[in-house]
Amino acid sequence: MTDLEEGSLPADHLEIVGLTTQDLDEVARLHVVAFPDSELGRQGLEAVRRSYLWQFEGPHDLTAIGARAEGKLVGFLFGGVFRGSTIGFVKREWRFLLGRAIRHPSALLHRERISRLFLAVRLLLRRTKGPAPEDPAAVAPRSFGVLAIAVDPGSQGRGVGQAIMADAESTARAEGYAQMHLTVHPSNEQAVRFYERSGWVRSTVDGDTWTGQMVKPLT
Repeated sequence: MTDLEEGSLPADHLEIVGLTTQDLDEVARLHVVAFPDSELGRQGLEAVRRSYLWQFEGPHDLTAIGARAEGKLVGFLFGGVFRGSTIGFVKREWRFLLGRAIRHPSALLHRERISRLFLAVRLLLRRTKGPAPEDPAAVAPRSFGVLAIAVDPGSQGRGVGQAIMADAESTARAEGYAQMHLTVHPSNEQAVRFYERSGWVRSTVDGDTWTGQMVKPLT
């Protein structure tokens, strides 16, 4: 999750729009700028573009919202119900991802990245007895998940994140979702404060240590 700050951008300068696959190049560039240290971003623009393309084309109930200022994409949110948002992408693009690993072996010389690579391999090889993760019947559509929200660093503090989150909440309410949920890094205190001021609460299981899950009841 990117940093989110309260503020305001003149209404005539900010347009909230629905995104399509035609916007993927801009989405990919903004993701890399907003999340310079993300594992996906380190794989390059094409990997990011393919990841978001999967969110459009996979068996998801997707809401893709963009914020434009003077025609430029300055923020976006991908939300809804996702069925295999990560493993589905890995399964579909494993040849591409393997090719990148072969061409850029230095990218794997990191303990955490090696661990994630082995996890991806295990997920690819694992056989399940129940519905596959991508089976729409396997996920209850009562909670609207925020998969990604990004704001251009140059537009932070101007109400962009607030505007696209409000639009997502309006969509979730109109479509009958009972709540919204997301995950934020616990150390990102600025973002946590932003969400809490907007009615989000921290979610834990049986008093466990909070690891960044937050929910917002809509009913």
